[in-house]
Amino acid sequence: MFSDIVLWIVWFPLRLLIQRLPLKLVNFTGKLIGIVLYVFSKRKRYLMSRELAFLFSKTSSLDQKTIKKMTYEGLQIFSKRQVENIYMGKSSTELLDRMVSIEGIENLDNALKKNNGAILLTAHFGSHMLPPLALGFKGYKIHQLAGVPLIDKQSPMHRKIFKVRLRESEKLPINFILVGNYMRSVFNTLRKNEILFIAFDGGEGNRWFQADIFGHKAFFAPGPFKLSLKTKAPILPTFIIRQRDDRHRLIIEPPFEFELAKDEEGTLALNIAKFAKTFERYIKQYPCHYAMTLMRVEELIQEGALETNLFQNVNRAQERKNI
Repeated sequence: MFSDIVLWIVWFPLRLLIQRLPLKLVNFTGKLIGIVLYVFSKRKRYLMSRELAFLFSKTSSLDQKTIKKMTYEGLQIFSKRQVENIYMGKSSTELLDRMVSIEGIENLDNALKKNNGAILLTAHFGSHMLPPLALGFKGYKIHQLAGVPLIDKQSPMHRKIFKVRLRESEKLPINFILVGNYMRSVFNTLRKNEILFIAFDGGEGNRWFQADIFGHKAFFAPGPFKLSLKTKAPILPTFIIRQRDDRHRLIIEPPFEFELAKDEEGTLALNIAKFAKTFERYIKQYPCHYAMTLMRVEELIQEGALETNLFQNVNRAQERKNI
């Protein structure tokens, strides 16, 4: 497979070289790989353009020229993120300060003053591994809630890369907690007034609540909201945006304001729908930051590593006939 060949070249022969390059050349390398993927990977180009067309099919009228441009930009962001993941093997406080500027750090500091910890609710949006790193290297105690790795169902090349990334992640200032296995660790994290990162669009969970995203029915697990209600730990919406100069803006919004319904079920449904609108606002403003996730999820579904996506109960085949 062409993409596996590219991954092997980048992660093995080029990896040590990339980690020795200046940051500007690292971003330039990602740009070149993005061009190569756009020109030669018909599958990625098709999947991303299809997912973008589907996402906006009920709210916007995107012409082919716009979709083509968004697909190109999405593959650029995807490729630069992949190269950044390689570069993270040499992470340091100085490097993360150069890569990431933080807006709203006072929101996090004020939340921690209440001694209930903090839940930074993010998404698989942009370079989503950078926020915990940037904060971890600033001395914050960071715990990332992660799903069980899907690596056993992926290609041998992805399994090799996973092992490399696992070794390097052990040196980083982040503690990973697997979903469902160590819930006591989750509660202890917040009890110790530390920070828990959770992805709003994660695929883990046994209950799902429906919310509207661009006119489509999307499904989200209630875990972060139940956890916040039980522990009093505030939820802070957190997103990272790649700028034109390839620096990143990490945005930590003020604490999410819960609205209460008659019972817990209603409260969860109401607030998941409310947060979904925050999520939609970021996607609308920066669609290419999420297009790559939609593309990658579809690849994982086709590879048999995932069963469904964000729009799990939607007849996608029928929806696409109408695009």
